Amino acid sequence: MERRRVLSLGVLVLASFVNAAELKNRAPRETFGTAVNVDALEDSTLIDLRAIHFIGKTTWSAQDKTTLASMAKQWPKEAVIEIRGYADGAGSRAANQALSAARAGIVAEFLRGNGIPAERILFIGGGAVDPNGPTLRPEHQRVDVRVFVEPGSAIVENTVRQ
Repeated sequence: MERRRVLSLGVLVLASFVNAAELKNRAPRETFGTAVNVDALEDSTLIDLRAIHFIGKTTWSAQDKTTLASMAKQWPKEAVIEIRGYADGAGSRAANQALSAARAGIVAEFLRGNGIPAERILFIGGGAVDPNGPTLRPEHQRVDVRVFVEPGSAIVENTVRQ
């Protein structure tokens, strides 16, 4: 009987750390990127790049949110925003894929709420940065936001921010 209680307690503790709702992609893929030609991005010019680091599974700082909202107002109306989520190697391959997609979806939804049309946003879950590497690496728990314009755009090519 005691063993059963300990097991039940262990399951409850694990459930509090990994909430399935957090890992679910909150922004359905069908509503995003409908005007984005992924192949065309290869020929596009990168004009902005920003890494957003996550604290825990799906939490990011208020400062990063403020900075990203401010940057989004400066991006050209025709820009395509690619959002790639990443995880460290702490979880299983499937869990890392789901977590990285959830992170990217959260940032995509944030940008949509800040005036970027969903059809100009492409988000991708990249899984673990290094699935065989050390776990719990904060630099791997991130989302990269890349902003592209078509080649020959009037935007100056050396405006990449780092």
